[in-house]
Amino acid sequence: MTTITIGLAQFTAVSDGDENRRTALALVERAIDAGADLVLPHELVATQYFPAFPIDDSYFDLAEPIDGPTVTVFQELARRRRAAVLVPWFERAGSGRYFNTAVFVDEHGEIRGRWRKVHIPRVQVPAGEANIEVDEKYYFEEGHEPYGLVDWKGLQIGVLICHDRHFPEAARALALQGADLLLVPSTSRGIPGSADPVATWRTELGAMAIQNCLFVAATNRTGREAQQVFMGASLVVHPAGDEVVRMGAEPGVEVIEIDPFAAERVRRARGFFRDRRPELYASIVELDATTAGGVR
Repeated sequence: MTTITIGLAQFTAVSDGDENRRTALALVERAIDAGADLVLPHELVATQYFPAFPIDDSYFDLAEPIDGPTVTVFQELARRRRAAVLVPWFERAGSGRYFNTAVFVDEHGEIRGRWRKVHIPRVQVPAGEANIEVDEKYYFEEGHEPYGLVDWKGLQIGVLICHDRHFPEAARALALQGADLLLVPSTSRGIPGSADPVATWRTELGAMAIQNCLFVAATNRTGREAQQVFMGASLVVHPAGDEVVRMGAEPGVEVIEIDPFAAERVRRARGFFRDRRPELYASIVELDATTAGGVR
């Protein structure tokens, strides 16, 4: 494989899950028509971002098993169009167990990997004169599986779901396993208090790419949902830190061709992994005796 073409898909969600699936499918098809080998829609592709709405147990009814309509319809599309898709959705994993999840579906429609969001936020974000409470903890259990990669056509791919991107240890864990590309499906209004949310989003994802010498492809939803306005700005960053494509605030798709061997070339040139001193970083993972075996 000499190159791979990544498709980014972003849109404004509505309350109707079937309509969201139709919109997402149409955008993924557009990206494939434009040459995409792998397409990345945004987080929770079939729903609005309900964790920022007033808490309501009826939202649990939106969750689906892995063989539910959202994953299944993308498997059918991937098989028919011979392209891979990352499918982020609200997962029901059994009685009373719910996760914010993404699966990697290859060009044969096979599920090759699953990632459940590890870092689950509960935060206050500004909305005009007041604040919105974002409470994902009410709806989603934390993912427990170690970070892992999918080997797809020789490309090592990892996934961080939205809030996971704020934790540098997560990206580094994937990079140390040999990740060439991180996919980051997101729902973001921007960091609270940032004067330029898009610039902050770009800076954070750029730092992830630079420090770990890998490609970062991140998608983000667009438009208004109740009091929330999402900024879009889906992008791809090169391992050298250069932004190779960034979308605006409107729904749509973008495709970009990347060199899958660039990550390894940058790692060789910079020596960041060679020069690591893990024996000096023990405090990052030192067990805190006051938290019943938690990690500080």
